[in-house]
Amino acid sequence: MNKVNKTTPRSRFFASFNYAFSGFRVALQQEINFRVFAVVAVVVLVSAFLLEVSMEEWMVLIVVIGLNLMAELFNTALELLCDRVSSKKDPAIHAIKDISAAAVLVFVITAVVVGWLIFLPKLLEL
Repeated sequence: MNKVNKTTPRSRFFASFNYAFSGFRVALQQEINFRVFAVVAVVVLVSAFLLEVSMEEWMVLIVVIGLNLMAELFNTALELLCDRVSSKKDPAIHAIKDISAAAVLVFVITAVVVGWLIFLPKLLEL
């Protein structure tokens, strides 16, 4: 017997936020790399406040932080999916996980360069 779906678009919309916050909690609780990135993000934001970065620099920092956390979340989700698909040693799964980790590394390097470009001149002024 088919159940009639009584959820409204509005309730599904708000439920999607609950799912997203749940995923964020899981990542914080279970993924050390995500926790490290979150702590670094807080340090960067506090540093930006203390060093009085410009509005444009704030925007760049916020976008870079958001993209960095997003990259780590996607990497984590892909790794979990790969582990679910195959628990055996599979060269293709291994390559997928390595490539996903490499994508995060590329963005981390980019974020570090952006941080240097924003913070180094301010630190040299001190």
